[in-house]
Amino acid sequence: MVLSDYGPAFPYLKLQTQVWRFSYTNIFAQLRGEIPSSPSGTPGSTDYPKKFFAMHHLSLNITDNLNVGLFEAVMSGDENSNGIEADYFNPVIFYRAIEQYGGSNDNALVGLDAKWNLFKRVQLYGQFVLDEFLLSAYQQGNGWWGNKWASQLGGKYINVFGLPNLDAQLEWNRARPFMYTHQSNYTSYTHYGQPLAHPLGANFDEKLVRLIYQPLPRLQLQGTAITATYGTDPEGENWGGDIFEPYTTRTLDTGNQIGQGLSNKLLLGEVQASYMLAHRLWLEGSYTLRRRQLEGQANQTTKLLELGLRWNIARPTNLYF
Repeated sequence: MVLSDYGPAFPYLKLQTQVWRFSYTNIFAQLRGEIPSSPSGTPGSTDYPKKFFAMHHLSLNITDNLNVGLFEAVMSGDENSNGIEADYFNPVIFYRAIEQYGGSNDNALVGLDAKWNLFKRVQLYGQFVLDEFLLSAYQQGNGWWGNKWASQLGGKYINVFGLPNLDAQLEWNRARPFMYTHQSNYTSYTHYGQPLAHPLGANFDEKLVRLIYQPLPRLQLQGTAITATYGTDPEGENWGGDIFEPYTTRTLDTGNQIGQGLSNKLLLGEVQASYMLAHRLWLEGSYTLRRRQLEGQANQTTKLLELGLRWNIARPTNLYF
């Protein structure tokens, strides 16, 4: 719920250290903000502005089957950004402490994750990411906009019901309104006009089911179903679903909840077959159904049939076209 394979690629430096049962990872990356526009609203002639991302993650193998991790990340940049602040290259210091001490306007996240392997065939995993949090507002239960978080809970089951090569996955993802947003696009968790984390951005609740079956050594079958409820913004309002909008333009300070704004209900389904013709050469076919119900409008249904060859590259898994 921080970095996914949805957005465009970016240059980065990754450092990984392993000591005993501890694993420590640092990532430093250069990203791009939104394209500048002229006063008339047309795209400008200058380059996409640079912004910078830093993250470190510490995980511990508590047992051979249980792994728990802590992480934090920071996004920095402005219209005059020429590079990442040198303090962020410190591999062990807390980014939030640097941000507060330096009085910067950067956007820091903290979170934890866990992975638990059970019975040699089941894996449970989860992640919780916190953007901002105010305990008193949480205790009041008033839906304060600044209590921004995202969560993921999932499980994988190998050889379902004892059937060889049949694997299943269940996953539940949620993000509060205004999650990943900040005071500008320079510090939102985006890159080249796409979210860095989940393709729905924020203000959503999503559930996923996936089955993968390999009946023959060269043949793989896969089926995926996704249901999601999310909120979008009416014209001129900001209900927290568009992570490219600064949170300073929010419509409400309190009373915020997941799915607010214009209600959207989404159903996605895909069946796919892949056959390996030769080493690293795949013949693939898929059928995708997308059905969206937007509040106040007729249902929108899209069907997509694909057939192609794939050679020595990974197949994109994004269904949010």
